[in-house]
Amino acid sequence: MSPEALEEMIKDEIAKGNKPFYLNSVAGSTVMGSFDDMHALADICEKYGMWFNIDACWGGFLAFADG
Repeated sequence: MSPEALEEMIKDEIAKGNKPFYLNSVAGSTVMGSFDDMHALADICEKYGMWFNIDACWGGFLAFADG
């Protein structure tokens, strides 16, 4: 997910009078094993008061890794 594109979409929705409230990102996709930039997405969610969920079906085990 592109943090820059996400923030633009959030701004567009706010300009329309909508209130984005939730973001679901991926920590290890099932097809490519890709990871979203969690730090950048968390910063955006904090800035706009959004709830941030990380789907870690493949990458959750990394929470227990040493580095």
